[in-house]
Amino acid sequence: MTESMNHSPMDSVNEVCHRAVRDAKLKAALLEDPRGTLERETGLAIPAGWDLVAQESADGSVSVELVNGEISEEYLELVMGGVADGGDPAKSKC
Repeated sequence: MTESMNHSPMDSVNEVCHRAVRDAKLKAALLEDPRGTLERETGLAIPAGWDLVAQESADGSVSVELVNGEISEEYLELVMGGVADGGDPAKSKC
């Protein structure tokens, strides 16, 4: 399998969050417009009904959370491979 086949949507979101820790412009964009920033940075199409909130922690890390919690079973099956240690698939923290 190629690397892109192993790369889940959550991996893409996590990469953006990790980069935002070191990139002030990216962090500001992610905090102001999480949907637009993630779509632009990852190429993902985030469903219109999903409400995303990005928050910065005291340590400078950024988390992105799906606040309405309405994730389809199909999408959960797609991203579960990218969630480690029983993590919440509706939240990504870097």
